[in-house]
Amino acid sequence: MDTNQDAYRQVASAFDIVDERTDVGALYSAGSLSSVPGVVIEFPSAGTTSSVISVGKEARVYTALVEKHRWLRNFFDNLSNIDSVAKLAPIYSKINDLLINEDFSEVDNILYCVDAKKCSDLLMLGLARITFSYRDQLFFWDEYRASVAKEGELRNLDKRSLIGLV
Repeated sequence: MDTNQDAYRQVASAFDIVDERTDVGALYSAGSLSSVPGVVIEFPSAGTTSSVISVGKEARVYTALVEKHRWLRNFFDNLSNIDSVAKLAPIYSKINDLLINEDFSEVDNILYCVDAKKCSDLLMLGLARITFSYRDQLFFWDEYRASVAKEGELRNLDKRSLIGLV
């Protein structure tokens, strides 16, 4: 394994993206990157020897969230696949529990880490709607709402689906 693959394994392991059984060489050669928010791994291109590993604040927030709330790992890994009420209901329930218990910082961190571009239409809009009543307690709510509005426009969603959010 070369130095770049070692670096990839170290960063990916730190964020629980891979474990000791993962074929990092295959991921590396495929140019596969993690889905962890705030982690950027740039592999060297032909003729260069440098690579860049950047870990932003989002990665630290994400790591703290999934350590505290194990269900969030599956949530973040499947943003685009949460596309039915049956799949969304358990997520709603858990987020609603956090809101009812006034654990606004945790919900705020979820909004901070969720990339609307990676969400199914249902999840993207649903997350904005379930948190709407608490928007004054959620620092990142307006930023998330703006990303939902922008993504909704890019996806040509019916403007009526955004009523009350924009």
